[in-house]
Amino acid sequence: MKKIIILLIVTVMFSACSKKVLDFSSDKYFGIKELIKSKNCDSDCDEQASCEGEIVKLEGVLDESNVNFDQSQFWLIDSHNQSISIMVDVSQEMKVDIFKKLKGKKNKLIKVKGKIKGFAAHYNFNCDRKFYIILIDM
Repeated sequence: MKKIIILLIVTVMFSACSKKVLDFSSDKYFGIKELIKSKNCDSDCDEQASCEGEIVKLEGVLDESNVNFDQSQFWLIDSHNQSISIMVDVSQEMKVDIFKKLKGKKNKLIKVKGKIKGFAAHYNFNCDRKFYIILIDM
């Protein structure tokens, strides 16, 4: 009986730790942590993740200290985990309209739609795969 209980506990622990596959074709807006920690974006540092190039809908809180009109980018913070964020890159054609929309949105939930891009981020003998979004719509 103890072996069965231990087996059940181990099975539950592994299933709770498994990464979720996200369906980007759905109408759902995903959280930033949900995207970054998904199986879709799971890859080695120098390998392209399967999520790259996909169109995704994300929601997050505007990081008002990281809104950069000159570089045409802003950052969204995961609404449940403030240590996880993602950069949103804005095209020159959309720049003026998007940054007008961002005014006064501090601590507000923002929904964006964009294409996922990835890159290798090397640091202190380590490397992580990082992601950003090229904005399509907001």
